[in-house]
Amino acid sequence: MRLAAKQGHFGALKCLGQLYFNGSVVTKNVRTAIQYFRRAADCGDTHAQLYLGWYYISGKFGDAGTGEASTNEHKAVKWFGLAADKGDPDAQCELGLCHAHGKGMLPKDEAEAVRLYRLAADQENPKAQLSFGLCHANGTGVPKDEVEDVRLYRLAADQGYPNAQHELGLCYANGTGVPKDELEALRLHRLAADQGFGDAQFTVRVHYADGKRGAVEAESDKIEAVRWFLLSANQENVEAMFQLGVCYADGKGVTMDKAEAGVWYRRAAARGHAAAKARFKARLDSPD
Repeated sequence: MRLAAKQGHFGALKCLGQLYFNGSVVTKNVRTAIQYFRRAADCGDTHAQLYLGWYYISGKFGDAGTGEASTNEHKAVKWFGLAADKGDPDAQCELGLCHAHGKGMLPKDEAEAVRLYRLAADQENPKAQLSFGLCHANGTGVPKDEVEDVRLYRLAADQGYPNAQHELGLCYANGTGVPKDELEALRLHRLAADQGFGDAQFTVRVHYADGKRGAVEAESDKIEAVRWFLLSANQENVEAMFQLGVCYADGKGVTMDKAEAGVWYRRAAARGHAAAKARFKARLDSPD
């Protein structure tokens, strides 16, 4: 493969980049991976151009010790644009997001963002389907259309995309674009939560914490709520940190532990949660 790469075969260059980036067969070396990706991208390889765009937008270059700025949105837009022009749906979606948020010295352009989302969504790209759905939900660049919003979320959710599963679950929970159905909402949020999606984990715990299934299962629901609070808190969800403090302070779903409650109040307070600050201060003023 290295011989082919030396001869400029862009497929070999890209494969070597992936091997070094993932640490497969060879020792992981992001800097070397990026060098191979850049050579493949310069040869016109679409996937390598997409990878470079991702690295520039996410700050991977700074982490890799290349001497470049951690984030370079202008270069990201360049590489996304080259790949998007060749019809790559991931690049089309990423370029659409750049237009939507005015990244890389691009002026904000909702119409161009929608055009790119539509191109990628038509190729069944789940992130683009979600982004296009959000445009319909908010009336951004297109007329507001809750039914179309739900249709697009469902297309992405059916591909297992957790962000879309969460959004579709919210539609069912609120009766937005579909009849209200709390059980379907919970099912979708569980699917997303089981993939580690923090917002969905927090939403699931709300269901169990509210005890909607009746008195017989109320205690088991509290225990389940604590489990989801913990998962969400460990992904830096500040409200989940605060709610864990409440659970430990009141003995809901866990053994009452004022010290542990203080730990979670302190973590939430350090991240700006007003109620957590008040409870942590009260604990300091009146230790028990």
